[in-house]
Amino acid sequence: CGRCVSTCAMRLSPVLILREMKAGNYAKAKRFGLMDCIECGCCAFVCPAKVAIVDDDIVILNLLKGTFEAAGATCDTFLSGTEFLTGVNKYKYDLIILDILMPGISGFDTLRRLQVLPNIAPIIVYSQAVQKEMAVQALSLGAKSYLIKPQKPEVIIQKAKELLNGKL
Repeated sequence: CGRCVSTCAMRLSPVLILREMKAGNYAKAKRFGLMDCIECGCCAFVCPAKVAIVDDDIVILNLLKGTFEAAGATCDTFLSGTEFLTGVNKYKYDLIILDILMPGISGFDTLRRLQVLPNIAPIIVYSQAVQKEMAVQALSLGAKSYLIKPQKPEVIIQKAKELLNGKL
C-alpha cells in the first residue's frame, strides 16, 4: 500500500525492512516501535498502528495510551465524544477504543454519528456498563467488541490484535 514506507519513523529502506522480516527478525522491527502494516495486510513492510482512545476518565485514558504505545502503536486521546468527533476526520485511525458512559455526547451517540462515515476503523467499546442491553446496543451500532472495565492490559491488546488480524 505504500503507507508503511511513508510513515516509517526511522525512514528505513523498504528493501532492508523486507529482508529483516523475511529473515524472521521481528524483534528488530519491534525495537524501532514498528509493526506489520495493517493498511492492506498484504505487504511485508512495517508501520505504526494509529489508535484513538475516547474516555472521560484520565486514569483509564493514560493507562490505555501507555499499553498501546508499549505495543508499538501511536495514540491520540480524547476526553469526550465531542472532542473525538471534531478530530475524527483529521486522521485515519486503525482502531478506536470508546467508553459509553461519558458526559455530553455518550458513546452511543458517538457510535451513531460514526455510522455515516466511510471506512471507519474497528471500534472496541470499553465501559463500566454491565447491562446486556447496553452491550447489544453498542454492537448493533457498529462496535466490533464490548469489554467491561476493568480488564488487564493484555486482554485489551489481545482483543485489538484479533480485530486487526494479529497486527499490533
